Formats: sequence, structure tokens, C-alpha cells
Amino acid sequence: MSKKFIVLILAVIALPLFMGCSQEPKQTAGPENTEKTEGAQLAMVDGEVISLQDFSEHVQNLPSKMRREIVDKESKVKVLNDLVNEKLLYKEALHKEYDKNQKVVDEMEKIKRGLILREFVQDLFSTEIPISDEEVITYFNEHKSEYDKPERVRVSHIVTSDKGQAEQLLAKIKQGESFKELAKKSSIDTATNYKGGDLGYIERGRMPAEFDDAAFAMKKEGEISKIIKTSKGHHIIKFNARIDAFESSLLPSVMGNVKRKIKQEKQMEIINNFTAELKGRYKVITNEDMLDSFVVPRPSGGHGGYMSTTGGGGGH
Repeated sequence: MSKKFIVLILAVIALPLFMGCSQEPKQTAGPENTEKTEGAQLAMVDGEVISLQDFSEHVQNLPSKMRREIVDKESKVKVLNDLVNEKLLYKEALHKEYDKNQKVVDEMEKIKRGLILREFVQDLFSTEIPISDEEVITYFNEHKSEYDKPERVRVSHIVTSDKGQAEQLLAKIKQGESFKELAKKSSIDTATNYKGGDLGYIERGRMPAEFDDAAFAMKKEGEISKIIKTSKGHHIIKFNARIDAFESSLLPSVMGNVKRKIKQEKQMEIINNFTAELKGRYKVITNEDMLDSFVVPRPSGGHGGYMSTTGGGGGH
């Protein structure tokens, strides 16, 4: 069984399922919930009560950025109106029998499958997995390079396909024109030009060797390189900042990370052993030859840009 599949299984356990709009409506007003409708009613939508507790739970499930924007009564009223609108749309969707829509039925089946799998796998891991300090130390020493941080530089660049154009842009930069604005207008790297050519912090090996040699040799903030030729084009590099290499030690935060890695590996072992047992109880047939002609499909979305980088604006 592949490691990626095991990680996927573990991710299914860890990730919450957000199903706000697919929740069943709460009990409508009636003799059995008179206290709720009379004493704690924040709003009512076609007989369905929205209590202050409902509102609180809704706010708790909002992304943290949205929660931080709820600072006064006006912003709270806006959230309440959004909640009312959500319930109105859901009620109308049910009225139009979207709960019987085949796409909805299929997606609900996928959600059901995921929930069943999550609960089952959680039960497989219900027993506490002991991890000794000796195991942590041994694992850290064997994987220390994964925790060390190499030297990184933060640079911006302008890329052109024509050397003559690059020379013209370099002359404009030396005359005082904005590097950022020239990158936005002229760089052919669509993954970075819209943000002024900012590549974020990069490590050696993320960019072509010629680019790395020039970028890591620069020292002064704002320093501009000569034109650097790579297989991607002609680059003008601007140096922004540097983070020196860092050798990790077994600090508490690192120890916690190591324990999680060890636990995950032990969980992988549990899954591997259990599925090996299941293969003796269930008939499994695979036809791996069919994969010879399989072509991995391109993603349907994503950002443009021809150059793979570490991206990221200012993460240290």
C-alpha cells in the first residue's frame, strides 16, 4: 500500500466536513418548542426558529478572517442576514426537490462513504500509541536534515524572452524607474509579474543554477543583478533579504512534530497490517497493465505561470 494513500486516509480523519447548507432544518415552531420561540428567538424563517445559540454556532464555523470582521452590531446584523438568506435558499432548493437531484445524491453518497471510512479508521486507532523519548531522539537524529533550514534569499525578478528588451529594462531601472512596476508591465513570468516579480524566499535548487548563483551572491537590499540568461529567458534580479542557514535542535516544538511523524508511521503500519489481513478475506483483482496507457489529466484550474517557484510572499 502506498504511503500517499495512507496519508490520504489520515487526512480524512483530520479534516472536518463543512456541510452548512446541507443541514436538515431545525424543528419548526409549535407547542413542543414554545419556550424557544418565545424566549430565545433571534429570527424565524417560514416557521423555523434561528436562536442566539444557532447564530453563535454559525459564527464559530466561519473562517477566522470573517469572524474577526464581526466587531459591531452592523456586522452582526449582516451575518444574521446572510444566515437568513442561506436558509431561504435552502428551503427553496428543497421545494424544488434538489434533494433528489442526481448530482446531489451522488455527492451525498461520497460524503456518507467518507464519514463511514473516517469513523472506522478512527476506531482502528482508538488504542493509545506509546512513543518513548528514545524513539523521538533516534528519529530526529536519523531525519535531522529534514528539520534543518538551508540558506534562503528573497528576490524579485523580471523575465523577458528577448535580451535587447532586458537591456532596455535594466537601463530604466538604473535610471530610477520602479522595478515593481516594470515587472508588472514587462515580465513574462505570469506567476509573479502581477506582484512586481516577487518570488518570495527561495532555496538553492528551486530555480535554474545560473539564477541561483547570481541571487545567492547578492548581499545588499535593493541590489540589482546584471542580465542572467537561463533556459527560461533573460532575468533581471532584485535582492530583497536573506535568511541564513539554520541547524535544528530537539526543541519542544520540534519534538512535538517528531512525535506526530512517528505516530503517523505507526498508524500506517496498523493500516498496512490490517489491509493485508483483509486481502485474505476479500477477493482482490488488479490489472496493472491498463495503467500503461493512462495519462494523468491536467488540473482544471490553478494559477498561471511558466515557472515553478516556492512562491510565498514573506514567510520566514
